[in-house]
Amino acid sequence: MYRLIILIFLFSSITSAAQSELNFKTVEDSSFALYLKQDWNQLEKFGMQAIRNKIDYFYLSERIGIAYYAQKKYQLAAPQFEKAKAFNSSDDLNQEYLFYSYAFNNRYDEALHLTKHFPNDLKKKTGTIKPAAINLVQLDFTVKIPENSSIATPYYYFGFGLNHRITRGFSLFHSYAFSHQKYPINGLKYTEGIYEQHKYYLSANVPLAKGFTINPAFSVMLDQYIDTLFFPPPQPPQRPPRPEVRKRNYASFIGSLNVSKVFPYVKLDLTNAFSNLDTTYQLQHSLCITVYPLANQKLAFNATGILYTSDFYKTIHPLIQASIRFNAPQFFAMSVVYTYANIYNFHLYNGYLVQNGYDLLRHNIIASPEFIIKHRFSIYAAYQLELKTTRETNTNYIAHGITFGIKLKF
Repeated sequence: MYRLIILIFLFSSITSAAQSELNFKTVEDSSFALYLKQDWNQLEKFGMQAIRNKIDYFYLSERIGIAYYAQKKYQLAAPQFEKAKAFNSSDDLNQEYLFYSYAFNNRYDEALHLTKHFPNDLKKKTGTIKPAAINLVQLDFTVKIPENSSIATPYYYFGFGLNHRITRGFSLFHSYAFSHQKYPINGLKYTEGIYEQHKYYLSANVPLAKGFTINPAFSVMLDQYIDTLFFPPPQPPQRPPRPEVRKRNYASFIGSLNVSKVFPYVKLDLTNAFSNLDTTYQLQHSLCITVYPLANQKLAFNATGILYTSDFYKTIHPLIQASIRFNAPQFFAMSVVYTYANIYNFHLYNGYLVQNGYDLLRHNIIASPEFIIKHRFSIYAAYQLELKTTRETNTNYIAHGITFGIKLKF
């Protein structure tokens, strides 16, 4: 036992002595040798040890960044290239690595913002001499079918969206969506209603410094309820009366602001929104934590907590969303998302997805595979399992949803 304690003490002393002997020359020689050898794992460890010993300079930060980049740890590579850029903002190699660290980490607007100061040959090398004005177009269709057609009717959704650039690093996303669903009217025989919604959504992506991004968003919705009363047929030879049609129209809006911050392995999103869905004023506050255990986009775990109130905080309803996403770049992606709501009118994803159909949504599970056919073209599908409750009869039922969509990137 005493020998073990002595050995541990000697090992700690030797390690401390070795660390204390680190100086600029030994760090430069050793890190450069590891760089030439392409021993990325050891270079990463040695470089971080040197930084802990307060030795840091341009080439060391750049080499550590390259070591992370070579291991596809883009979230760890970017801060090192940013730090190297602070030492020397004109180094083309470092700027190129930083550009791709952002681009491969789903931060392309930030990557494009860097190119404002790129020389023309580097812009040409990164394909950013003239960025496409419209860089994304997507189209999708959804149908949700209840298991019991006598309780509820199918729900249909069509959506179209595009993203276009205003400047290098600042972009706008527009989308239009149309929803349609029939519903029975409780207590009125021979009566049915139709719910339809037209929705326009606009959001901006504005990258700031140090991994911060703000995303203001705004939605306008036009809802229409058409109730048709069919009177029972009279005795012959009387002619049946004409159906009575009653229309109700509502205009709703959502104003939302998302602020996000990227850390190594983690991204935080804080969203606050105000809306008047179905003429009821509502507030939503959400905090989303996304963990990237591989320090890249290949695997992500997400948890979101939402606080919802429709009476200015007299009562607060919690909503929960959790997801897992796997991504094999240029080939396949898969995500599974669970949402617990148990309220009628709410929205997700900075106001992009609105849940204000005629019935109450309690639980929702979505499994969505995406197949990348070519670098710029992909098709995706989704299966949804929803547990809902009818508004009129308060009856629980299950609905199955199928979505098909395409994406085209430029």
